[in-house]
Amino acid sequence: MPREAGDRPQLVPDGSGNFAFIGQFTEIPDDVVFTVEYSVRTAQTAVYKLLNIDKKISGMYHGNHPAKVLFDSLVTMVR
Repeated sequence: MPREAGDRPQLVPDGSGNFAFIGQFTEIPDDVVFTVEYSVRTAQTAVYKLLNIDKKISGMYHGNHPAKVLFDSLVTMVR
């Protein structure tokens, strides 16, 4: 089913100082749900926001491959 903005709650709701949602049913922009990394990232983000910790959140894997690698893979498979 298609998703729309607002379908899932934000990690730390506006005005919240001691409450956060974590796990696969929360909203992180530009991320893919239902991965272990997503669940870890939601908890990490919630803790950093609630405790005002100025650290970078773990990076997301976007699954992008350079065109050359994809082409070389195709050439290898065709041989």
